[in-house]
Amino acid sequence: RRTIIVLCARFFQDLGYLNAVTAIQNDTNVSLDKIDAADNIDLTTILTEYEDFYEMRFGRKPKLTRKVAGDSDNKKDIDRKCSLPRLPPEGS
Repeated sequence: RRTIIVLCARFFQDLGYLNAVTAIQNDTNVSLDKIDAADNIDLTTILTEYEDFYEMRFGRKPKLTRKVAGDSDNKKDIDRKCSLPRLPPEGS
């Protein structure tokens, strides 16, 4: 879990979403000052390589997103966790 949080925080920071990065770091106890993505990897590269592999293997691009049908009055409530896991401090 820590790895995906670090990759997402680095992705948001690279795009300039500094408030999002601060919120992620506060909510998860993971700081980019202490742990960061390796020099040769980022979330965009991982996603691109996965899409290429999937297309090579199955002959089509993977479906990673979906449209939400209906308006807010008629759609079903989807029970999804919206909070990030709080990880223990480094070295624990």
